[in-house]
Amino acid sequence: GYARQSVAPPFRASQFHETVWVSLGRRNVASQDLVTFAQDNLRCVDWKSMTLELLTGSITNATAEDLVHFYSLSRPVRENETVDFFVSHSWHDDPVTKFERLRQVVSAFRRVKGRDPTFWLDKVCIDQTSLGDSLKVLPINVMACRKMLVLFGPTYPRRLWCVWELC
Repeated sequence: GYARQSVAPPFRASQFHETVWVSLGRRNVASQDLVTFAQDNLRCVDWKSMTLELLTGSITNATAEDLVHFYSLSRPVRENETVDFFVSHSWHDDPVTKFERLRQVVSAFRRVKGRDPTFWLDKVCIDQTSLGDSLKVLPINVMACRKMLVLFGPTYPRRLWCVWELC
């Protein structure tokens, strides 16, 4: 089966609209199996691995080598560890501004907690080779994080995935 998503903002009729089809992977999966899959595959990225590049552009035009590299920047969540922030942002907003805001959050977090935070960022924490299965457990990934960090920019409220993550 497939899910359909309009990825262009609906505000200008003159804009090109694109439809993306995403395979949902295995069908008829029991809810407990989804929870187990999410737990077994939950990943995070440490602050030391976060770069401006990770907030620049989506993976749409990434090569297979790029995808392997991005995924290698994340790591499995350790036993009894909770990811500090689920990062929600629009790939269409300014990456420099998003990264600066992220630095401010890290600085404040460090002052309070005495350590660097961990993040869940789709570009590095989702195995893009099994995207359908990973998308099925996205709500579980959100719930597995202490907080959601919204890097809100001008296009954020017009992006379907961004709004969906907030639900």
